[in-house]
Amino acid sequence: MPTHPRRDFASDNISGASPDILAALSRVNDGTAGAYGADDCSERLSVLVSEIFEHPATVLPVTTGTAANALALAALARPYEAVYCHETAHVMTDECGAPEFYSNGAKLIGLPGHGGRIEAPALRSAVEFARSMGVHHVQPAAVTLSEATEWGTVYSIEEIGTLCETAHS
Repeated sequence: MPTHPRRDFASDNISGASPDILAALSRVNDGTAGAYGADDCSERLSVLVSEIFEHPATVLPVTTGTAANALALAALARPYEAVYCHETAHVMTDECGAPEFYSNGAKLIGLPGHGGRIEAPALRSAVEFARSMGVHHVQPAAVTLSEATEWGTVYSIEEIGTLCETAHS
């Protein structure tokens, strides 16, 4: 038997909950509570996130990263729109079609880039192509970045800034 616990980072739901999480759940599992974000814990979470980001926010916790990614992208993209990501991004390779399903058909478009990161010229080119095709092509709606990437690389603040400028332009 190994003397240390096995670490497996294959998925956000590959292992059981930590003792701290179970203890926290036990503390709040008393009586009844409103559903779908209408409980005290969700309200406190929204207040905390609003303070951190210095902007009003509503947080709706979900049980997996797949659910979080799919629902977030569905809120951003309509069925005839595109979400740009790296061609090996987690959302592209590991979500089994959930983003497309929950958005009623929005298209994930994988872009090339070194080390699993989108590069601004590739994003600019893809958006320009979509715009040139008009109604005959899904139109740009969102960009999603994996941080850290499936390759273990990370975007620098400058890279994220450049991608934001490109997306907003």
